[in-house]
Amino acid sequence: MDPLMQKFLTARRVEYVRVDGAAIIRGLSDQAARFAESPSYVALGEDVRLGFPELYGLEDLLKEAIATQSATYPLQGIGRYDENGHPRLYFDLQIIGDRPKPHDRLDHDAQAPKDDDGNGDRNPDRDPTSDLAPDPDGIAILFLEDVTEQCQAQQHLVQSANEMGLLLSRLETSEKYITNIVSTMADGLIVVDSHGTITTVNAAACTLLGYDSDRDLLGKALQTILVDVNLAPAVLQLLQDRQDEGSRDVEIVCRTRSGGKIVAAFSCATIRPEGAPDDQVEYIYVFRDATQRRLARARMEVEYNIARILSTHDDFDAAVPRILQTIAYGLDWQLAQLWVPAPDGSDQLVWQHAWFAPRHRAAAWATQMPRPRADRAVDLPGHIWTMGQPCNLEQLGDRSGDEIAAAAQRHDLHSAFGFPILYGEERLAIALFYGQDPRPDDDDLWRTAAAIGNQLGQFIKRREAEAALKESQRQTEQLLLSILPVSIADRLKQAEVHIGPFASTIAESFAEVTVMFADLVGFTEIAARLSPIALVEALNQIFSSFDRLSERYGLEKIKTIGDAYMVVGGLPERRSDHAEAIAAMALDMQTAIAQFNAQRQLEFNIRVGIHTGPVVAGVIGLKKFAYDLWGDTVNVASRMESHGMVGRIQVSDATYQRLRGGEYRFERRGEIAVKGKGTMTTYFLVGRRET
Repeated sequence: MDPLMQKFLTARRVEYVRVDGAAIIRGLSDQAARFAESPSYVALGEDVRLGFPELYGLEDLLKEAIATQSATYPLQGIGRYDENGHPRLYFDLQIIGDRPKPHDRLDHDAQAPKDDDGNGDRNPDRDPTSDLAPDPDGIAILFLEDVTEQCQAQQHLVQSANEMGLLLSRLETSEKYITNIVSTMADGLIVVDSHGTITTVNAAACTLLGYDSDRDLLGKALQTILVDVNLAPAVLQLLQDRQDEGSRDVEIVCRTRSGGKIVAAFSCATIRPEGAPDDQVEYIYVFRDATQRRLARARMEVEYNIARILSTHDDFDAAVPRILQTIAYGLDWQLAQLWVPAPDGSDQLVWQHAWFAPRHRAAAWATQMPRPRADRAVDLPGHIWTMGQPCNLEQLGDRSGDEIAAAAQRHDLHSAFGFPILYGEERLAIALFYGQDPRPDDDDLWRTAAAIGNQLGQFIKRREAEAALKESQRQTEQLLLSILPVSIADRLKQAEVHIGPFASTIAESFAEVTVMFADLVGFTEIAARLSPIALVEALNQIFSSFDRLSERYGLEKIKTIGDAYMVVGGLPERRSDHAEAIAAMALDMQTAIAQFNAQRQLEFNIRVGIHTGPVVAGVIGLKKFAYDLWGDTVNVASRMESHGMVGRIQVSDATYQRLRGGEYRFERRGEIAVKGKGTMTTYFLVGRRET
């Protein structure tokens, strides 16, 4: 090879390998082997493909290069790697044909030096390309150029571009490269100057915002794409703060060209053009459509918040305002309504609850009285009721003849979405939401609404069942308490005893109580003058007044026997003033009878007997159980009443001894004969001492 050419190649860090048409190495430069995959195979007489496997399959190109004697098929950026997989070398390979002239072959044979045996000399100082005779059909030269530095620089540039760091200082060296990156980005990009004017918009930004070309946005203010036109300075500051914190995304509601809304996740970077003053900077906004991401997050939050609301409320009506607010606020609706079947049983729905966005015109509609009704066959709530599934209306103007839809439009509401609250197939109510902007159909919203509707329906039915159960329990308990003392009823409820064929006995001994019997005198004569119904009503009024007195003084009514009334003090809850309480009630019973007679123009009177002593109290029997007393004290109290005098309160000596010297006045009656007891000293309770 020409020495001048060799110097040129050396200066360019280019090595070469000469091969014949059979891919056999006929010559090579000193450093050619360092480019090989297997350097040991790069030697004269070896197949070049063993050292450079990239040439497998390119044999026809070698022959074509030899035949045409022209450059062909450059291989660029071939890499060689160490045992750890790290690149150690990159090179370009160019194939050029070189067919020798006939006299060159003759000269080579004539001039080749001979050794002593007449063979060719193997002098190492000679050009290695002369060690093998040229192929008479020509050869191809493989030029190998070291491009490691160039490839590494390109890889670094590509890596920097992929990191999306907007490293403009490096990208500014190639305006075309920057333009290509910006125009092919999947994310939207908007550049704004220091005055807030849009200077650059890429195709993705136009697509996301619904503009035909960047000309529709260039030269306009950033506020053009923001729903809140006053938000631009705050957005910039927030993005810069987030960038300093390492969290660059900020979700901002943007307005499309058609008037719709999207939620965009923005990041921001600032640059200062070269040579520009410090106060002249440009802001680069990169954003992507995060509408679905925010909607999915908002819907999950709505479902979670509704579950939390329901868990803290026992009554659906009390929970409805918060539920409507949660759904409307979370999903960006301006008005929410709950429609329920009309209570009069008509084929209409009634607007029962509402929530409205503050400072919106919907407030005027939501607060008007009386609330409107909806026809199930015509109006929007009735339409959803009839369908029994969620319904979306992108434009309320499409519903002609619908008074509810027309009223919504008059209050700047132009789209709606509603869903039924269901329990199985049963429709319970309709939740309806209105918005200012068109809302296209959304399958995820449908699924969310259906889930919420079923959740609310189950809550309503569960609470209704719980309320019915509580009412049943209350009635049962009230009935039980009307029969038994509270403590005895509690023992039954706590299953301390069992009512049934193997019932255990509830009985307790009390060392001292005071028992009172009261009998209506003249009942038989009065009964003959009154109808049965009038007589029972009179008895009920008298004994009800006695019941109220027993409750006032904390006494236990035991029973009524015909026209007799029995009450006791000191059980089942023990108390030391049982005699005083019984005495007070007996005096008030006389007053109650007098008042009753005056009101009804009757002549009822009572005879009262009181005795103090020990008793046993409890519940016995298997059916129609009642709390009752046993013992001689009961018998004596009954004798005090039956042996008493009309209109008087007769007490035994035992009761008198408990009350003497206290607030009550007595009159000694003396000794009387008592059936079954012999002679007993008794007293009349005549009143209270004056203070």
